[in-house]
Amino acid sequence: MIASSARKSSACDAPVIPRAGELHLWLRRRETAAGSDAFLREVLSRYTHRAPNQLHITRGVNGKPARDVLKLARRCFSAAELADLQACAIAGRSARFYEYWTLKEAHIKAAGGSLGRELEATVFALAYPVQVAGDTAIGSIVPLAPQPAESAWYCLGQALEHYRLALCCSAAPGASPGLRLFEITNTGAILERNPALSAVSAGPCRSPRAACQ
Repeated sequence: MIASSARKSSACDAPVIPRAGELHLWLRRRETAAGSDAFLREVLSRYTHRAPNQLHITRGVNGKPARDVLKLARRCFSAAELADLQACAIAGRSARFYEYWTLKEAHIKAAGGSLGRELEATVFALAYPVQVAGDTAIGSIVPLAPQPAESAWYCLGQALEHYRLALCCSAAPGASPGLRLFEITNTGAILERNPALSAVSAGPCRSPRAACQ
């Protein structure tokens, strides 16, 4: 797979409803938002052209990782995932932990499940190519268990500096959705950012090996 070469960010007009095969992701720095519900209403208002306070959110029936990532991984990761984490150099261990964690969370939430009961049973394998100067190949994601009820596409990337992103969405086998990433700035302006992906679930990865990034 080839990393996107699009510009890092650009100002854009209010978006329209996503076209078929297109995904819109929205970002806002935590310190500039009143809360997750307020942020969701703000985003939806841009598509529906209704005031945020006119939108009502309902929830179905159904924390934060500790600093000791190995301790938490022993409770929530599979044996293979834990072994991969332990094989990482200390400097890259935290990043690899959050790759697995966010992938698990994305899968479970997409299926409407419960994090507390399903983290350990949700298993992924990650592989990254040997880095060669000028090579733009990115890593591969393989969902091992449980198999999704319908065909799904996964990706990992960095949304903003220090913010890791994992996505799970329905997609036809072998499909790679057109991904668009938006940020609402503290002034209310909209920026469209380049979704810099580090790994995806579609397509082979050249010279794969487990490696911490």
